[in-house]
Amino acid sequence: MTGRHDAGRARAGAAGETFFQKIRSSPRLVPALRLVLGVCFVLAAVPKIADPGAFAGAILGSRRAPILLVGPLATVLPFVELLAALSVLLAPRSRPRRAGALILSILLLVFMAAAARALAAGLDFDCGCFGASADRKAGPLFFLEDCGLLLAGLGVLALDKDGPAEKDAGDGANSGGDDGDGGGG
Repeated sequence: MTGRHDAGRARAGAAGETFFQKIRSSPRLVPALRLVLGVCFVLAAVPKIADPGAFAGAILGSRRAPILLVGPLATVLPFVELLAALSVLLAPRSRPRRAGALILSILLLVFMAAAARALAAGLDFDCGCFGASADRKAGPLFFLEDCGLLLAGLGVLALDKDGPAEKDAGDGANSGGDDGDGGGG
């Protein structure tokens, strides 16, 4: 009787693991999410940095911001995108990667809300996401793509964790190493 009960429990455990649990536990998931999110935002930031005037035109065309903020937004926002994306892609520890993912996720929510507002007002506009040469109109596909990127950002935020060796190596209090203040311990 015990053997049959144990076999049933083992089958339930194997069958009970859902598709999402299998995906979530994959060691390739977080690096793939980081790559998609980071590369997309690097590719989006670089043309806007190269031509902030065109990005300012896209912001004006969609009426997404008050006119006094258009210049500063067109100048600063691409650098925020780039730095956050590079953090997601290149940071050796999870905390700065997760911070970058949080920033990019918030930006995506703001972009989506502003685009939805402009579309609801009947405006037909280029979103300016990848610079002036991309000619990417805001519409249903725009929202699907941004939802996918938002899911990638939230995935990095929720699932990116340092392993035990990385935690010990980077924590001066636990490793007994130099705490970075130059005091020698």
